[in-house]
Amino acid sequence: AQTSSVDSVTLERVQKELRLVTEEESLVQLVQERHEQTLILNRDMLELNSTFKEVARLVDGQGGMVERIEEDNREALDRTKKGLEDLEVARKHQRGCVLN
Repeated sequence: AQTSSVDSVTLERVQKELRLVTEEESLVQLVQERHEQTLILNRDMLELNSTFKEVARLVDGQGGMVERIEEDNREALDRTKKGLEDLEVARKHQRGCVLN
């Protein structure tokens, strides 16, 4: 009976240690998976950073084009106003002309 009791206690200890080892292996695997996910996240963040820098470069490069377009629009507006003024002057001169 005493041998059976010792065997039972030994079996319980072995089972407990086996559960601890299994839990430890699971934790190690979990840590490894999280580490891999962290590396992937870090890589993705670096890629996103690079993309934002490229977009900023493109926007900066297009800033000059936008300024030129705005200047061209202002110039077109000024020329259109001048053209309307010239037409009004021509209309006044035309009214004053006597046709034969």
